[in-house]
Amino acid sequence: MYCSSCGALVDTTWRFCPKCSAPIVAESPPARPFTLPSTAFRSRWAAAAGFLFLVSAGLTVGALFPAYYRGGTALSRSVSTVWYNVPAIVGWSLAGLMLLMRRGRLFGAGLACGLTGIWLSAYLGEFDPISRGTARIGPGMALGEAGIALALIGSVGTLVLVIRERRVGLLRGARGAAWAMIAAAAGLAFAVGDAFPWVDTHIHATAASWRFAATGTSDVSTHCCTIGQQHGWSLAQQMLLVSLAVLVPLVVGPSRPGLFAIGGLFGAALALLAAPISAIVGLLRPLTAAGVGMTAADANVSGAVFSQHGLPGLWLALAAGLAIILMAIARWFVTDDRRVGAPGAHE
Repeated sequence: MYCSSCGALVDTTWRFCPKCSAPIVAESPPARPFTLPSTAFRSRWAAAAGFLFLVSAGLTVGALFPAYYRGGTALSRSVSTVWYNVPAIVGWSLAGLMLLMRRGRLFGAGLACGLTGIWLSAYLGEFDPISRGTARIGPGMALGEAGIALALIGSVGTLVLVIRERRVGLLRGARGAAWAMIAAAAGLAFAVGDAFPWVDTHIHATAASWRFAATGTSDVSTHCCTIGQQHGWSLAQQMLLVSLAVLVPLVVGPSRPGLFAIGGLFGAALALLAAPISAIVGLLRPLTAAGVGMTAADANVSGAVFSQHGLPGLWLALAAGLAIILMAIARWFVTDDRRVGAPGAHE
C-alpha cells in the first residue's frame, strides 16, 4: 500500500511512514452491497403461487371425470363442456409454470390475474339447481370449486406481491387512455354479444301430416340463450360475466410493465373465448332427438330433420375475445421489455 500523506510505498505492518513519519492507516475492505433479506422470501411466494395454479389446473381436469352432481353424469361426457374448460386448464398451467421461473413472473402474474378475474363467474350458474333443491354437490363439482378457490388465492397473492414490490402500475397520459378505451370497447363488444342469442336450432318435419303444437306448422325454431332467459344463479353468472368482461380488460390493458399487461390480456381473452369455443364445438356435432327434447318415436314418425347454426351474438363475442388477443400482440410490439425476464417497461 501507499502512504496517504506522501505517497511512499509502505508495508501494512508499519505504524509510521519512514519518509514523512505520518501514521499509516490500513485500508478497509470494500463493503458488501446490502441486499433486502425479503428478496428470497418474495421469490418463494411467487413459486408458491405458481404451484397453486398448477394444482388448480389439475383439479379442473379432475373435475371432468366423476359425477358433477350427486347421482348425475360426468362433465367429460359432453365434448362441448370439456372444450369450455380447456382455456382455464391451459391458462392456469402456463401461469403456474411462468411463475416458477424467475424470467416469467411478470407475464405469469398478469396471465393468472386476467384469467381468474373473469373465470370467477363461471361457477355461479352451477349453484342454480342446488339452490332449487333439484341437485346436490357431487365429487366433480367439489373438485371444480376447490380449483377455482386455489386459483383465486393464488391470483390475489400474486397481485399483492407485485404491487408491494412496485412492479406494476398504470400508463399515464394519452397512451394509457388509448389502451383503456380499446380494452373497454372489446369488453363491451363481448357484453353486447353475450346479451343476444348465440345458437338457432331448427326442426323440420318431413311427414306431410305432422304439425308441431308450438307453431302449428311443420317447422319449429328455438334460440339460445339470452340474459333474459336466465334466472337465479344463472342470471347472476351472466351479469357478473358481462361486468368482468369490461372491467378486467379495462384494468390490465393500460397497465405496466408491458409483460404484465400482455399476460393479463391473454388471460382475459382465454376466459372470454371459453364459451364461444364451446358453442362452436356444439355446432359442429350432429343433433339428435334427445338433444332437442324430442322422443325417438316422435322423431321417427315426423321424419324430423335437425339443424343448427350460430347467430350474430356468438360471432360478436368470439370477435371480441380475438380482438383482446390482437391487443396483447400490439402491446408486445410497442413495449421495450420484450425479454421475458425484463424487470420493467419503458413504453
